[in-house]
Amino acid sequence: MSKLGLHYQVFPEWAKKIAVPWAKMIDPGGAVSPLPQSRVIGRLWVDYDNAINAAYIARGAAGAEAYFQRCLSGYRNAPWIHCWEGANEPVPLYDASFALSCAAFLARWVDLMHAEGLKTAVGSFGVGWPGDGQAPLFREALIRSDYLAVHEYAAPTMRDGSGFWTLRYRKLIAELKAAKIRIPPILITECGIDGGVLQQSGKGYKDFGLNEEQYQKELAWYDTEISKDGEVLCATPFTCGPKKDWLSFEVTEKIANWVVQQHIIVVPPVPPPVFTLKLFKPVPPGSRFTQGWGENPAYYGQSGLPGHNGLDWGVPEGTTVTAAHDGVFYVGAQFAEAYGTYCWVYGKGFRTLYGHGSKLLAKEGQPVLAGQPIMLSGNTGHSTGPHLHLGLQIDELVTPGYGKWDDPTKFMVSDTAPLVTPLHDLAVALRWTIEESVREMKNMTPPAQIAPRLLELVDAEKGIAYRLERALEGK
Repeated sequence: MSKLGLHYQVFPEWAKKIAVPWAKMIDPGGAVSPLPQSRVIGRLWVDYDNAINAAYIARGAAGAEAYFQRCLSGYRNAPWIHCWEGANEPVPLYDASFALSCAAFLARWVDLMHAEGLKTAVGSFGVGWPGDGQAPLFREALIRSDYLAVHEYAAPTMRDGSGFWTLRYRKLIAELKAAKIRIPPILITECGIDGGVLQQSGKGYKDFGLNEEQYQKELAWYDTEISKDGEVLCATPFTCGPKKDWLSFEVTEKIANWVVQQHIIVVPPVPPPVFTLKLFKPVPPGSRFTQGWGENPAYYGQSGLPGHNGLDWGVPEGTTVTAAHDGVFYVGAQFAEAYGTYCWVYGKGFRTLYGHGSKLLAKEGQPVLAGQPIMLSGNTGHSTGPHLHLGLQIDELVTPGYGKWDDPTKFMVSDTAPLVTPLHDLAVALRWTIEESVREMKNMTPPAQIAPRLLELVDAEKGIAYRLERALEGK
């Protein structure tokens, strides 16, 4: 199956008859997509000079906020866009200070886009970038972005400089795997023949003497190569509907129809994903549930949220926290001010966050199973007392006001995962729950309130005691 799509600088009339799985549009707009059968990648043209983008990027996270505000009306003007690229081809990445600023810029831009309920194709890296060894700099953006966007060109054919100009994404994949950093699905959002790699900027395939049929053969070679790599979802050759400076790059109607022929001719609309998930409770049985999803809107409104964006359990410091599902463990960093010592477990299409810990028990990139110890609880970050915060993000779901955060309650099962819980943790949970019973009763007035709450706490204690008894029996 072909992975070629189409790129539109200006949308030509004939394109309405074209259907491919993926397309890219510059400055899209309107309430309705002109390509209802395609997943459309959008990019906004910010002035006429990449130096404008570079100025935003050089300011790091603050620049991302300014760039996002500048583009926000454009994002909202095309609600049908599947995902958005950010600042185009960041340079100069060879400058170490600029590269660090770029990493901060991209991570913050992804967070801002997700808070708006928008998907991201982070990077838009130009030919030859990131440089050797630079990929791990962009870890924070990559582990959270929906996609990774790269541009690949070569000259005088697409095979020239293969591995450095075209197919360089393979080096990027290898670096990220070696560093145990998540690799988002890759979108090659520009590709083709460009004399710029030979210091002959603005020269397309026509300037190198290729006709449409010859260019199709180059694209066919590239399509065959990228189809070998499951990480790559699509490649959109630059460009249909070119402006006057880019006429020698033109993907004509004839070439576009050839691209369509590489696919099953009629591409059906992408069906909505069917998402199923089972989360196990990440704390010992009987742990006290203290705050649910959406609670305390007045407090969380100060952070721009309609309410609490996860679930909380009050547990004593040092309690073993276990993975709520199978996945890959990653150390948290971006939200350390809020969550203190925290971590992520990445599943397929979703991830869970475990906040306010005291010590991490797994290693970066380590596969973990549901019920496997990953952290000791604590009281770090913005915390009013020892507890665990569980957050959930789902790629294909957006909760109004919460961005990618979703209610874990909908996916929770009634107990912890079916792995052995250390007896010490069960004993600690029992002792702490009994102590909590005493504290609760001392604080209750009038005395008539004691009975219902006492029964609730005693029931929790009985459950823990029963689990401890069974464990001691070896059952």
